[in-house]
Amino acid sequence: MFYTYKDRKRIKELSDHRNALQHYGLKYNAYAIESRAARVLDFLITFIHRHLIPGLEPAEAMGVEQDMDTFRLKLKGIETLVKQRMNDLRSELAKVADVTVKCPDCEQWAMVADGREEGSTCLFCHQVWPEDPESAAANYAWIILGLDDRSCGRGRALSSAPSM
Repeated sequence: MFYTYKDRKRIKELSDHRNALQHYGLKYNAYAIESRAARVLDFLITFIHRHLIPGLEPAEAMGVEQDMDTFRLKLKGIETLVKQRMNDLRSELAKVADVTVKCPDCEQWAMVADGREEGSTCLFCHQVWPEDPESAAANYAWIILGLDDRSCGRGRALSSAPSM
């Protein structure tokens, strides 16, 4: 099963509330709507990562991953979602607290850098640096720590750092 009863309930709630808003006008508190939408968005992020992308052709998967990269950068600004996802991840993150750092993509304390085979992985935004720990380290140093190679004594800017 791709989703749980709880997930189906969240999607149904949002659909019901969206229909009511569209047909009868705004009758709900904006924070309540945001909270409901955040719960569904939380489900959708995980669904896309676990179930959609693995079933796509490589070219399609790359396109979705590029879209998700853009989305990950905007994800940090959705406060309710951030609180909801971090709360949901609390027990999982507690197990890997000693190897968890701040993710350079979403800037949440959820990037697990434990040398696992699939690479450093952010449990929050699902960004993975497969077979490329240097890129993960460079992104972390450049974005989170504000360092470049000059700061590290190498004399050149980090080549794998994303352009802003």
